[in-house]
Parts: sequence; C-alpha cells; structure tokens
Amino acid sequence: MSFTLSQFEGSTSPESTLEVKDPSEVAQLAVSTTPVRGQIYLNDVLQGLSPQAFILDPGPYFVSFGDVDGYRTPLEEVLVLRGGDVKSVLGTYTSLFLETYAGALAGAAVAGLLGYAVTRRALDTVVVAGLGGAAGYTLQKLVQSLLEGKGKDTT
Repeated sequence: MSFTLSQFEGSTSPESTLEVKDPSEVAQLAVSTTPVRGQIYLNDVLQGLSPQAFILDPGPYFVSFGDVDGYRTPLEEVLVLRGGDVKSVLGTYTSLFLETYAGALAGAAVAGLLGYAVTRRALDTVVVAGLGGAAGYTLQKLVQSLLEGKGKDTT
C-alpha cells in the first residue's frame, strides 16, 4: 500500500510517495549495548549509538559494534530475518580493567592459598614441595595426572 503526498502551498519540496508495508512483510530488530553505549553497525554501515530500533526487509543482516576505550568489543552477530520477526541483539562490552584485575587477583589467591612450589629435578622429575593436608594431596594428584602417560616421575 502506498500514499502520495502532494505539495502544499508555499512548500518547496516536490511530491513524494510514502510506502507503508504490512507488518507481516517486515522484521523488527532492536539493538542495544551494556554496560556502555557503543556504536552500532548494520551490514558494516554505522547506524549510531545504542540503543537503536530498525524496521527491515527480510534477509541476512550482520550486527557489529564499534570499539570503546577500556572495553573488549562484543562479537559480531549474524541474523537471518523473516517477515513478522521481532528480534533483539544485546552487545556486552567487557571491561579490560576488571578482566585483567580479576585474572591477577585469582592467580594470586590460588598461589597464596596453596603455597606451592614446583621444582624440576633431573629434567624429567617433578617435586611438589611446601604442601600439606588436602591442598597438598590435591595438587600432587593434579600434577601427577598431568604428567602421567609422559613417563614422568612425580615422587
């Protein structure tokens, strides 16, 4: 269905046609990002900052996101939209600071809790020292299982 808009008195714009499609012939797509607002690309064309809403013809679409300083960029989403579809895409940016800090903190906590020292003796023997109780036994079994089948002596 289409409508023709006629030029009004005093208007300088020419006639234009407005096409109205049946909702079952188009798809609706909402794209947003969290925890920050990021740029949204639809088929590699910048659409603006999130959030964005689109009325689209059926077909394949690639939704990607722009870089934001201090954050890991969300992965690209590939969608195939059909008439009548209503879909949403959420791009989640990951803080590089929190990711780095959490990894370092977790590593330090594991090392501190277990208090282990692994030394290599005679190039093919691994000795786990400074461990006691269940933690020592658990780490010793872990090292042993990793080295099993490689002819390594874990005693």
